[in-house]
This record gives sequence, C-alpha cells and structure tokens, in this order.
Amino acid sequence: MHIRAASALLAVLTAAPALAAATAPSVTALPGLTAPATASPVATARIPALWILTQEGRQSLEELLKQAEVARARSLEALQPEVARLAGELDGLKIPTRSSRTVARQRALQELGGDAAPLMLPFLEPGTKPRKGSIFRAELMAEVVADLSSAAVTDELLRMAREGTPLARINALTALAGTPEPRRVTRPLQRIAGGGGSIGVPAELGAAVQEAAFLTLALLGTQEGIEFIKGKVSDSDATVAAAALAALSAAPIETSAGVVLQLLSTPAAPGLAMELMAFYDQHSELMDDLDHSRALGGVAVASETSSEARVELFDLLRSTDAKVGTPVKRKIDDYTNFARSDVRTAALMLLARMKDRGARKALLEEIGEPGGEQPFFILQNASDRAQLLHEIGDYGASVKEWRRAIEASKASSRNRNKDLFIGIAQTLARQKKYREAKQYLEDAPISLKELQSLSARRDFRGMMETRYRDAFHLDD
Repeated sequence: MHIRAASALLAVLTAAPALAAATAPSVTALPGLTAPATASPVATARIPALWILTQEGRQSLEELLKQAEVARARSLEALQPEVARLAGELDGLKIPTRSSRTVARQRALQELGGDAAPLMLPFLEPGTKPRKGSIFRAELMAEVVADLSSAAVTDELLRMAREGTPLARINALTALAGTPEPRRVTRPLQRIAGGGGSIGVPAELGAAVQEAAFLTLALLGTQEGIEFIKGKVSDSDATVAAAALAALSAAPIETSAGVVLQLLSTPAAPGLAMELMAFYDQHSELMDDLDHSRALGGVAVASETSSEARVELFDLLRSTDAKVGTPVKRKIDDYTNFARSDVRTAALMLLARMKDRGARKALLEEIGEPGGEQPFFILQNASDRAQLLHEIGDYGASVKEWRRAIEASKASSRNRNKDLFIGIAQTLARQKKYREAKQYLEDAPISLKELQSLSARRDFRGMMETRYRDAFHLDD
C-alpha cells in the first residue's frame, strides 16, 4: 500500500475519533506492545496505526482504508448542504461589499472545519461570464479556504491555479497562501509567477495571475520563494518586475529594503515608479533613511518617469518630509514651470514643504488673501488655505485657518461640515495635540464606519501609537 494512503487512513482515524470508533472493531496488540486494559472508543481511535494492523477477524489495512474512505464520504455528504447554503447566501447578496453579514457567513464556513475545505473549491470558480455577486463570493470563499489551512486541497488548488479561468486561478492562489505545506508549493508557484500561470489568459489578466502568485510566495515566506522574488525584481520583462516589486511589500522589510534600494539606482526604476511609490508608501519609515529618500527623489525627477508617477512621488516625498538633497531639489524647481498643471502644483507644494518661500507665496496667491464679508466666501477661502497650509507643513497657520472656517460655518448653510472637523483634527494630530484632535473627532458629524476608516490616514499614524487611539473606536 502507498505510504500516502496509509497516512490518509491515520489522519481520518485521528481527526474523527467518534466516526472511526463506530466502524473500528476491537484491537489486538502486536507482539511486544501492551494495549490499555480498558480503552474507550475514542481512546482506541487515537491509538497509532500499528494497533490496527492485526485485528480480530484479520481485517487488512486495505479494508480499514476502505472503511475510512466510506466514513469520510459520509462526512462530506453531511457537510455539503451547509456549505452550499452559505455559499448561496454569499452569492445572493444584493450589495457585494464586505459587511458584518459576509464576516458572519465566512466564520460559519470556517467553523465547519478543514474537512469541509474540498467542498468549497468549486465555489472558487465564478464562471466564464460571472456576475459581480459570483466574483465576490469566490473571493470570500478563497479567503475561507486559506484560513482552514487544509493539506487535503493543496493539489487541487495548484491545478486550479494553472488551469482554471483567470479569476479562479487568482482565487486558488489566494487560498494557497494558507497552505500548511509552503515548501511543497514553492516551486509550482515560481513557475506560475514566472509566466507559466498566464498561458492561455489575456495579457491584462495574466499579469494579475502573476502578481497573485508573487504575493502568495511572499506571504508564505520560504527562503527559496523570497530569493526568487528578489531575483525577479530586476527582470527584463517589466510586467514580471512590477509584480515581483509589488509582492515585496508583503515580505519583511529587512528582506525587501536592500533589494529595492539597489533597484532605485538602475535604469529600470523610472518604469517601475508607481510600484516604487506604493512600496515606500507602505514602508514610509524608510523615508527617514537618507539613502532611500535621496534615491527615490532621483527617480521622481528623472526625465523617463511618467507625469502621473512623478506627481505621486512628489506627493509622497512631501507628506513624509523626505530629505532629497540639493541636486534633486534643484531639479524639482525645474518642474514648477512644467506644461502639466498637476506636475507644477505638486512641485510647488513639495518645495513649499521644504520651506521655499517663493513656492509658498505662489500657492497662497492662487487661493487669494483672506477677505470678504459673506460667510460662504470666508468659509471657502479659510478651508482652502487651511488645507494648503496643512499639506505644506505649516500646521500652526493651518489650525488658525481651520478655526476661522469653523466659525464662518456657524452662519452658513454648511454648518457643521464634517470636513472642517476632520481637517483640524488631522492638523492637531500632526502637532501631537492628540487630546484636542480627539475632541474634534468626537464632535464631527460622521458615522462610526467613517470614523474608523480615518485611523488609516497618514496624519493620524502618530496618534494611533498613543492612548488616544481610542478616539477611532476600532474595538466597537
């Protein structure tokens, strides 16, 4: 008998003791082994497989395996209706968004246990012309399978990741992130990430499959998988390199930082500017390192970098107070006369954050000086100035303008505008005046969900590390 078949028998008997006890006859010990004087059915089911090799009635291991397979089939048959019911409820949601309802159904599926995982695999396939509800259901089911971490579905998930529809492949890769056999799946995942998983798939969806494979490799974190990702970051195929770089964000920063820093000095960096921006936005603590900030600044001003990516990088450098060095600063100044207005504005705001008076003056002149008597015009001017001053780091002046805007709003039809309360709270948080920031958040006319979402904003990161994090009611 095959070793894996014998192992499967032992797994079934130990994982479902009550079921095994119902079918297993009395046990006779092998010579040299002593069985317990009195053994309960459950205890008998937990005895190592050797106890069952010589049974009363001389049952063979093959016969016992057949009994176990029958028991397993009955168990799956009993679970099938409940899996189908919960999957149907996910598929039938009127609004396919994450909510307490979706979480409750995912939890109910998880409570069915790893034995139910094989029954969930068909629901990872949303179909060739899927509805939004079916796509959403498949994504949620993939997450459940990942959480169940069942070795029984590894082979089928790998097959789906290679041969299913594009969305099914992505869902299978999501589920594989929870496999209990990371080393066994590393090589197959490498082949998919390298392009083998996108065969027969449209280019755009093929890129998504590759990115999902890279991400799963990063999450599994085997040494072989991480080394593979690091090697692909500088791949000549821009699609592969972008997917590998995106996946590095999920790897430990100790692993990824050095690889990305090396990439910044290569000719490939401008073509990966958006992926680099996403990486440093997630790991913004690296911007305190001069090597990283200056190298990223160099990519931001490179002529080969697209205008869209340049704007994003200028905004990231500004919001993180990055030190880019004099040579890069001079090149930023060149973009203040650029043809595209979004590039000009981003350059001016970055320079203003660097205490460039000329840039600050130019930006404020576009808004106009405080004036007027009508509450609406005062409110509009003050809120625009407050937001600008916040973004260029003049927090003291920004708070004054926020207060002026809030005062004007009392006589306006836009009374208690939530943006004003959130705005001043963000600025106060940047000043580390967390108690006042919390008070404005409590006074803001926003829902609990909106309040909780604010905790992810960069301006509140410092506040989230203090006792004032309770202002966001994340545990409610």
